[in-house]
Amino acid sequence: KGKDILYLSRILCVADSIDAMMSSKSYKRPKNVDETIRELKKGSGKHFDPEVTKVAISLLENTMDQTNVMMLNHSKFINYASISFNYKDLHNYFSFGGNLILRNSQGVFILSSTEHFPAELDLSKVYHTSISFFENYDFYEFSASLIRVDDDRLEVSDLKYMPTDRYFSLVWNSRIKLNAKDHESLEVEMIKLGGDTIVFQVPNSQENEISQHFKDIFDVSFHGDLVTSSSVPLGTLQNKITKVYRNGVHTVYVTKFESITSSERDAILRVLFRKQIELRKHK
Repeated sequence: KGKDILYLSRILCVADSIDAMMSSKSYKRPKNVDETIRELKKGSGKHFDPEVTKVAISLLENTMDQTNVMMLNHSKFINYASISFNYKDLHNYFSFGGNLILRNSQGVFILSSTEHFPAELDLSKVYHTSISFFENYDFYEFSASLIRVDDDRLEVSDLKYMPTDRYFSLVWNSRIKLNAKDHESLEVEMIKLGGDTIVFQVPNSQENEISQHFKDIFDVSFHGDLVTSSSVPLGTLQNKITKVYRNGVHTVYVTKFESITSSERDAILRVLFRKQIELRKHK
């Protein structure tokens, strides 16, 4: 039918297909950006509107460039990075702070002088290694492989960008409150918000308090723009910590929403998109 199909319907067809391809299902793994672009090119002019497809591919390529440019184009020294991994089994989780030297998709992590790796670290028993750091006011996570350990340094390779959120996320500095059943509310600094996650940080001095009282599911209360901009109450959202990173004098936590409804997630995404538009206007 070509252009007899409503223009918004043609956009929706491409958007829905991208979402389906890049989402994890019980019967298939999600496609990466390269695979999704190949499928769009294959269906352009047949299943997908060519003009809409061209724009979608451009956006996907731009996203891919942004995640690769920081380490593929030149060497980089990063102060206050973090490396984390499971050791021997999934119950032993370690996170260390230090400095990171990146060169292409490899790097050297230099441990902070105040920290120490487990004695006689056996690389064959290290699982799920990840590296995190701040860059241009944003928080980034990468999966990595450990290839060598030498006293206070680790050599890593195969660095691959891992989005903190599988929907959409945005850097958003705001104060939020963590509410646990067995502890008084704790106000912390949110640094990133997405449709599936919250990333917040606390001073290292509060790390024990978090690990003791917020290790299970807890509620989050929002303030300011997040309350006034949303038609759905966001103060009852439940979260659970999934990752912990030490970053200099702060500890960074990545949390995932638990039992979130589609209307609540849509409300968050609408607020995020509105915030993104406002930020672009001020650039």
